[in-house]
Amino acid sequence: MMIRILIVGLVVTLAGCNSTDESLGDVVSCLDDLATHRSSINSAFANEEYPLSDEQRADFEGLDYYPPRAEYCIPANFKKVTASEVIAMPTYNEKSIPFREYGVFEFQVGDVDYLLTAYQRMDLQEEKRQWVLVPFKDNTNGRGTYGGGRYLQIQLPIDAQTEIDFNRAANPWCAYGAKYTCPVPPVQNWLDMPIEAGEKMFGA
Repeated sequence: MMIRILIVGLVVTLAGCNSTDESLGDVVSCLDDLATHRSSINSAFANEEYPLSDEQRADFEGLDYYPPRAEYCIPANFKKVTASEVIAMPTYNEKSIPFREYGVFEFQVGDVDYLLTAYQRMDLQEEKRQWVLVPFKDNTNGRGTYGGGRYLQIQLPIDAQTEIDFNRAANPWCAYGAKYTCPVPPVQNWLDMPIEAGEKMFGA
């Protein structure tokens, strides 16, 4: 399932890989509509006013992605936070956006356990908060992917047993222009491994 919402500073493409049935182990299923997903984003970038400038759009031939890789659609446990305070998440242009911790993804790569915190944006009307942001950094940043990290944006609700699909990792709009307001991935979401999946550095 895919829902696209345009919010200044965020490329919001919500991709649900939630599952509680026997297909949970079949990570290939998360790749089924990936080509369509990427094509729709490229079409929007080519035809809409944001986030590319007129000059960028004139030369735009599509975003650069890693090839689809099933191993980056990773089974995960999701634990929702029952109560959390609203925080002012810093942005790259020295502003802030109000978020609250919504829950934590727990997953394993090889023999290493990892955590990623998901955040809910709180300056939107309640009916527009039906997604969470997972801003993260990894060891490809600045060396193949945007130096400021990337985002996963996932539709609610999220099952306790789910999958986290890095093939859908997207650049914040700051990757395309300095005028946008984009959250800085919190330190707890810095992954000490390369995520060679999803969107690559723009214009490299």
